[in-house]
Amino acid sequence: MTQLQYVLKNLDHGEAIQRQLMDNGVAQQHIRFYSRDKRRMAKLNINAASFLEERDIPHLMLRGAVFGLLGAVLLAVVVNGALPAFGPTQTIMLTLFLTLFGIWLGGLIGFNNENYKLSSFHQELMDGESILVIDAPLSQEKIIRRTMRSFDVDIHHQHSHHSGMNPFEGWKLVHHPDD
Repeated sequence: MTQLQYVLKNLDHGEAIQRQLMDNGVAQQHIRFYSRDKRRMAKLNINAASFLEERDIPHLMLRGAVFGLLGAVLLAVVVNGALPAFGPTQTIMLTLFLTLFGIWLGGLIGFNNENYKLSSFHQELMDGESILVIDAPLSQEKIIRRTMRSFDVDIHHQHSHHSGMNPFEGWKLVHHPDD
C-alpha cells in the first residue's frame, strides 16, 4: 500500500474530493484530512484524522519497544555473565520490564510530537493549509492520481511513500502545534 499526501490550500473542496474518491472506489477509512482548523473540519462532512493519527504515538511506541528489547537483551547477557544465579525467570522479567518501559516512554514522547510522516509539512499546517492523506492499494493508485488531477487548482504539493510504519525512520521530532 502506498500513502499519497497532498497539500491543499484550503478545505473548500474537501467534501467534493472525498466524495469523488469514494465514488471511484476508495474506502472512506483510507482518506484522512489534517488541518489546524478543527472547527471548519467539524462542520464539513470529511474524514478528519484522529488524535492518534496526528501524533507520533504509535511510531515512537514501536521504536521504544525495539530499543527496550535490544537494551534488555544486552543487559541480560551482561547480568547473566556477572551473576550466574540470574535465571531464566529473571531474564524474562527484565526483558518484559525494559520492553514495556520503552513502549511507555515512546508513547510519552510521541504524545507531544507530530506524526513523523507529516513533519515535512509542518510549515504548511502552521500557515493554515491542510493535508490530505490517502492510503492507496497499488490497484487504485492510478485512479486516485487521476481524480486528484481534477482538483489541481487547490493542490500545490504532493508526496508519496510506503504506508507502513518504520521505527528507524523519522528521527527529527517536530513538536505538535496544538500543545
